[in-house]
Amino acid sequence: KTLPPAADKLVELSVSGKMSGDGKSDALAWILTAVSGDDVAVTEDDLASVVAAAASGLADKNLGARAAGGKLVDEVIRRAGSAGAARLVTSSSLPPALKSAAAAHVEKGGAVAPSAPGSLNPSPSTSPVRVERSARPATARGAGAARSSLRASRVGAGVRASASSLPPPASSVASGPVLMADGAEKD
Repeated sequence: KTLPPAADKLVELSVSGKMSGDGKSDALAWILTAVSGDDVAVTEDDLASVVAAAASGLADKNLGARAAGGKLVDEVIRRAGSAGAARLVTSSSLPPALKSAAAAHVEKGGAVAPSAPGSLNPSPSTSPVRVERSARPATARGAGAARSSLRASRVGAGVRASASSLPPPASSVASGPVLMADGAEKD
Protein backbone atom coordinates (compact mmCIF):
# COMPACT_ATOMS: atom_id res chain seq x y z
CA LYS A 1 0.00 0.00 0.00
CA THR A 2 0.95 3.65 -0.36
CA LEU A 3 -0.01 4.84 3.11
CA PRO A 4 2.96 3.69 5.26
CA PRO A 5 5.68 5.05 2.93
CA ALA A 6 3.74 8.30 2.42
CA ALA A 7 3.31 8.77 6.17
CA ASP A 8 7.00 8.02 6.80
CA LYS A 9 8.03 10.58 4.19
CA LEU A 10 5.63 13.13 5.68
CA VAL A 11 7.17 12.68 9.13
CA GLU A 12 10.70 12.85 7.67
CA LEU A 13 9.96 16.10 5.82
CA SER A 14 8.22 17.56 8.87
CA VAL A 15 11.10 16.84 11.22
CA SER A 16 13.63 18.28 8.76
CA GLY A 17 11.48 21.41 8.23
CA LYS A 18 11.33 20.92 4.45
CA MET A 19 7.54 20.85 4.20
CA SER A 20 5.31 23.89 4.43
CA GLY A 21 2.25 23.94 6.65
CA ASP A 22 -0.07 24.24 3.66
CA GLY A 23 1.55 21.26 1.93
CA LYS A 24 1.29 19.26 5.14
CA SER A 25 -2.37 20.20 5.48
CA ASP A 26 -3.07 19.00 1.93
CA ALA A 27 -1.16 15.75 2.47
CA LEU A 28 -3.03 15.06 5.71
CA ALA A 29 -6.36 15.76 3.99
CA TRP A 30 -5.41 13.23 1.31
CA ILE A 31 -4.58 10.63 3.97
CA LEU A 32 -7.90 11.32 5.69
CA THR A 33 -9.83 10.65 2.48
CA ALA A 34 -7.82 7.45 2.00
CA VAL A 35 -8.75 6.04 5.43
CA SER A 36 -12.17 7.52 6.15
CA GLY A 37 -15.40 5.86 5.26
CA ASP A 38 -16.96 2.77 6.71
CA ASP A 39 -16.30 0.66 3.63
CA VAL A 40 -12.51 1.27 3.65
CA ALA A 41 -10.46 -1.66 4.96
CA VAL A 42 -7.80 -0.33 7.33
CA THR A 43 -5.25 -2.46 9.14
CA GLU A 44 -3.52 -1.70 12.42
CA ASP A 45 -0.31 -0.95 10.51
CA ASP A 46 -2.24 1.60 8.45
CA LEU A 47 -3.55 3.21 11.64
CA ALA A 48 -0.01 3.37 13.08
CA SER A 49 1.07 5.22 9.92
CA VAL A 50 -1.92 7.53 10.18
CA VAL A 51 -1.02 8.35 13.79
CA ALA A 52 2.56 9.19 12.74
CA ALA A 53 1.37 11.47 9.94
CA ALA A 54 -1.25 13.10 12.15
CA ALA A 55 1.34 13.78 14.85
CA SER A 56 3.43 15.74 12.35
CA GLY A 57 0.39 17.92 11.67
CA LEU A 58 -0.55 18.34 15.32
CA ALA A 59 2.95 19.60 16.16
CA ASP A 60 3.00 22.12 13.31
CA LYS A 61 2.57 25.85 13.88
CA ASN A 62 0.24 26.15 10.87
CA LEU A 63 -3.43 26.14 11.92
CA GLY A 64 -4.56 24.18 8.85
CA ALA A 65 -1.98 21.44 9.45
CA ARG A 66 -2.98 21.16 13.12
CA ALA A 67 -6.67 20.92 12.20
CA ALA A 68 -5.98 18.23 9.58
CA GLY A 69 -3.83 16.31 12.05
CA GLY A 70 -6.60 16.49 14.63
CA LYS A 71 -9.14 15.13 12.15
CA LEU A 72 -6.82 12.21 11.38
CA VAL A 73 -6.38 11.35 15.06
CA ASP A 74 -10.16 11.62 15.50
CA GLU A 75 -10.57 9.07 12.69
CA VAL A 76 -8.11 6.72 14.42
CA ILE A 77 -10.02 7.16 17.69
CA ARG A 78 -13.28 6.44 15.88
CA ARG A 79 -11.87 3.21 14.49
CA ALA A 80 -9.71 1.92 17.35
CA GLY A 81 -11.13 3.72 20.39
CA SER A 82 -9.18 6.06 22.63
CA ALA A 83 -7.31 3.22 24.34
CA GLY A 84 -6.26 1.77 20.98
CA ALA A 85 -5.20 5.19 19.70
CA ALA A 86 -3.19 5.82 22.88
CA ARG A 87 -1.49 2.42 22.45
CA LEU A 88 -0.63 3.27 18.82
CA VAL A 89 0.88 6.59 19.92
CA THR A 90 2.99 5.12 22.72
CA SER A 91 4.25 2.23 20.56
CA SER A 92 5.26 4.53 17.71
CA SER A 93 8.87 5.46 17.05
CA LEU A 94 8.08 9.16 16.70
CA PRO A 95 10.28 11.95 18.05
CA PRO A 96 9.19 13.03 21.56
CA ALA A 97 7.65 16.34 20.41
CA LEU A 98 5.43 14.61 17.84
CA LYS A 99 4.53 11.81 20.24
CA SER A 100 3.47 14.25 22.97
CA ALA A 101 1.34 16.26 20.51
CA ALA A 102 -0.51 13.12 19.41
CA ALA A 103 -0.90 11.86 22.99
CA ALA A 104 -2.32 15.22 24.10
CA HIS A 105 -4.95 15.13 21.33
CA VAL A 106 -5.96 11.57 22.21
CA GLU A 107 -6.28 12.50 25.90
CA LYS A 108 -8.29 15.61 25.02
CA GLY A 109 -10.84 13.46 23.18
CA GLY A 110 -11.76 11.55 26.33
CA ALA A 111 -12.60 7.87 26.56
CA VAL A 112 -14.19 6.56 23.39
CA ALA A 113 -14.88 2.90 22.73
CA PRO A 114 -13.97 1.48 19.34
CA SER A 115 -16.77 1.85 16.86
CA ALA A 116 -17.08 -1.93 16.45
CA PRO A 117 -15.56 -4.22 19.11
CA GLY A 118 -12.76 -6.33 17.65
CA SER A 119 -13.07 -4.70 14.23
CA LEU A 120 -11.36 -1.75 12.63
CA ASN A 121 -14.20 -1.35 10.12
CA PRO A 122 -17.30 -0.11 11.94
CA SER A 123 -20.88 -0.34 10.85
CA PRO A 124 -22.82 2.93 10.83
CA SER A 125 -25.11 1.79 13.64
CA THR A 126 -22.19 1.33 16.05
CA SER A 127 -20.20 4.42 15.13
CA PRO A 128 -19.80 6.93 17.95
CA VAL A 129 -21.65 10.17 17.46
CA ARG A 130 -20.00 13.39 18.54
CA VAL A 131 -22.40 16.17 19.41
CA GLU A 132 -21.47 19.50 17.84
CA ARG A 133 -21.97 22.49 20.08
CA SER A 134 -22.78 25.95 18.95
CA ALA A 135 -20.19 28.61 19.64
CA ARG A 136 -22.93 30.81 21.09
CA PRO A 137 -25.72 29.79 23.45
CA ALA A 138 -29.20 29.92 21.98
CA THR A 139 -30.29 32.63 24.41
CA ALA A 140 -27.50 35.08 23.57
CA ARG A 141 -28.48 38.20 21.68
CA GLY A 142 -26.43 39.17 18.68
CA ALA A 143 -24.56 42.46 18.33
CA GLY A 144 -27.21 43.71 15.90
CA ALA A 145 -29.95 43.28 18.50
CA ALA A 146 -27.95 45.20 21.08
CA ARG A 147 -27.24 47.99 18.62
CA SER A 148 -30.88 48.33 17.56
CA SER A 149 -32.08 48.39 21.17
CA LEU A 150 -29.57 51.14 21.87
CA ARG A 151 -30.97 53.19 19.00
CA ALA A 152 -34.51 52.65 20.22
CA SER A 153 -33.62 53.89 23.70
CA ARG A 154 -32.52 57.32 22.47
CA VAL A 155 -34.91 60.21 22.88
CA GLY A 156 -36.75 60.85 19.64
CA ALA A 157 -35.24 57.81 17.96
CA GLY A 158 -37.15 56.69 14.94
CA VAL A 159 -39.30 59.86 14.87
CA ARG A 160 -38.70 62.24 12.00
CA ALA A 161 -39.29 65.88 12.69
CA SER A 162 -41.06 67.99 10.09
CA ALA A 163 -39.28 71.05 8.68
CA SER A 164 -41.69 73.41 10.43
CA SER A 165 -40.80 72.09 13.88
CA LEU A 166 -37.04 72.62 13.42
CA PRO A 167 -35.37 75.78 14.74
CA PRO A 168 -34.38 78.35 12.11
CA PRO A 169 -30.83 78.15 10.72
CA ALA A 170 -28.18 80.06 12.68
CA SER A 171 -27.43 82.39 9.72
CA SER A 172 -30.96 83.90 9.79
CA VAL A 173 -30.86 84.73 13.53
CA ALA A 174 -29.40 88.17 14.36
CA SER A 175 -27.91 88.05 17.80
CA GLY A 176 -25.14 90.62 17.78
CA PRO A 177 -21.78 91.35 16.18
CA VAL A 178 -19.91 88.65 14.27
CA LEU A 179 -16.35 87.86 15.34
CA MET A 180 -13.73 87.68 12.60
CA ALA A 181 -10.68 85.41 12.51
CA ASP A 182 -8.29 88.26 13.37
CA GLY A 183 -10.26 89.08 16.51
CA ALA A 184 -11.97 92.19 15.07
CA GLU A 185 -15.73 92.59 15.35
CA LYS A 186 -17.90 93.17 12.32
CA ASP A 187 -21.29 94.88 12.63
